[in-house]
This record gives sequence, C-alpha cells and structure tokens, in this order.
Amino acid sequence: MYVHGDYEEILETCVEEDFQWLIEEFNVLFRFKNHKFNEKDMKLANQLIDFCIESIDPSDNNKILNLLSETLKYIARSYPEFF
Repeated sequence: MYVHGDYEEILETCVEEDFQWLIEEFNVLFRFKNHKFNEKDMKLANQLIDFCIESIDPSDNNKILNLLSETLKYIARSYPEFF
C-alpha cells in the first residue's frame, strides 16, 4: 500500500490539530476559574504546554514554529497568570 500526499502538509495539519486541542484544553480546564489559579493548575498548564512542545520538532519547519508561537501568544493573552 502506498500513501500519496505531501508529508510536510500532513505534518502541519496534525500539528495544527494538536495546537487547537491545546487551546481548547486550556479553555475547558481554566475558563471558569476566574483567574484564581492554584499551584496544581499552574503545574497542569505547564505540563500541557510542555507535552505539545515536546511532541513536535519545529526546528525544521518555520510554519510549525509560527503556529507554535501563535498558539502560545493566544494562551498568554487569555491566561497571563501562567506566563
């Protein structure tokens, strides 16, 4: 069986989905806490961000690096206490 397609495009799509998941996860977990985060929340937020960053290798692809940057900027604007 052969798979046809552009590897870079498929990779970018998967990474975009991962970053969208990260944003949605932050919203589900922290949106209703009214910016009253405890140490456990801080640790969880850092683990989520670390997991997404470690699951990709942005060094080879500027588009992925830009997606990561935009995702982190969005989270930092929405939840500045974590940064």
